[in-house]
Amino acid sequence: MFLEMTQRRNHVALAAALTAAVLAGVAPSSGARAATLRTLHPFCARAACADGSSPYAPLVRDSAGNFYGTTFTGGANNLGVVFELVNTGTGYQFQVLHNFCNQSGCPDGQNPLAGLILDTNGHLYGLAKRGGSQDEGTLYELIPGTTSWTFKVRADFCTFCSAGFQPVYKLTYQGELSGAPYDGTSPVYGVTLGGLGEGNRGVAFQAVPVSGQELWNVTNLYTFCSKPNCRDGDVPSAPLVVDAGGNLFGVTGGGGSNGDGVAFEIPAGGGSETVLHNFCRLANCADGSTPTGLTMDDAGDLVGTTSAGGAHGGGAIFKIVSTDTGFRERVLYSFCVSSGCPDGQAPQAGLTPDGAGNLFGTTQSGGDHQGGVIFKFRGSTYTKLVSLCTPTDCLHGAAPRAPLILDSSGNLFGTATEAGANNGGTAFELRRSSPP
Repeated sequence: MFLEMTQRRNHVALAAALTAAVLAGVAPSSGARAATLRTLHPFCARAACADGSSPYAPLVRDSAGNFYGTTFTGGANNLGVVFELVNTGTGYQFQVLHNFCNQSGCPDGQNPLAGLILDTNGHLYGLAKRGGSQDEGTLYELIPGTTSWTFKVRADFCTFCSAGFQPVYKLTYQGELSGAPYDGTSPVYGVTLGGLGEGNRGVAFQAVPVSGQELWNVTNLYTFCSKPNCRDGDVPSAPLVVDAGGNLFGVTGGGGSNGDGVAFEIPAGGGSETVLHNFCRLANCADGSTPTGLTMDDAGDLVGTTSAGGAHGGGAIFKIVSTDTGFRERVLYSFCVSSGCPDGQAPQAGLTPDGAGNLFGTTQSGGDHQGGVIFKFRGSTYTKLVSLCTPTDCLHGAAPRAPLILDSSGNLFGTATEAGANNGGTAFELRRSSPP
């Protein structure tokens, strides 16, 4: 199915205009901006890592400037936590909102890899990879109260469920591209690692709250590897993107005609899938292989990252546009341009547009000291903002695997899965000053 490009571009152009208004402090790079990296919280700071360890997911921020996120391990039961970084005005105070596996059998879930979404009432929603009644993951909600948060399981995933099992990437919803919070009643969308297709290779699902009931209605929108040799893609490798018409876009890490992943579209309501691009189509995978992130840029085009391939084998930034005859993928930048990959290598997360034509992202490795980098990309210009790690330590963390988020001054916030003061990873800020 071909994209309704005019509708999609108009929607994203409006979102970009709104974002640009919010990010008035983010100027296009007419000059260099000094950047200062600081740690908001070093995980594993408490005995036995009671504050959590290994944050794989992005942060989400509320209107008061508080951040929320998850860790894969650590916490009271060493199976992950949901945490908050409370904005005190002068810094951030860390607190655990929920310890996973708080009962025998882990009915609440365990080991969250996925990030959170926030609704208009301040409720948080997320996914745990394992645990639940079938030990194949949960969809959960956290409800704020006057003194504590209430945890609710909204769905259980299972091996033989049509909606798949082991959800690992964050939920998304229609309107998220504009920066609007979730309304708490509309469908949310996600992907799982397993499903009922050939070899259990993943599912795209929809979950809808049911008025007056604890559990939500979860349905299958598409089962991957439904076509011979997984020509339709093999295991989703990033969160879904939802356009103004409710169409879903994503990537898989394998499958496709070359076995190196695809970019795909699922129409609103599900039931079918269109492959937009088969990666590794060019010699030596110059167009990228193993895609790891996807979003829409300020013009409404799909942009993403691959962890491998590209001109130098270190991964790539790509764009997919609609043409009169189908879809065309173009590599915008190839990582690892010289020995040691000082510009970064193997990006594991999608890009973050700022509404002013810039894209921000991270790489898991490479950089000056192989701890990864934070970068900006605009047009055809790549700028390394900072390398993680120094010759003596990785105080602010290493190996980031999640998309960044921006504040109204253009500062960047994210998580690193490794290193930090206590070797449990970090939540960090890259504070950017205005150009001279």
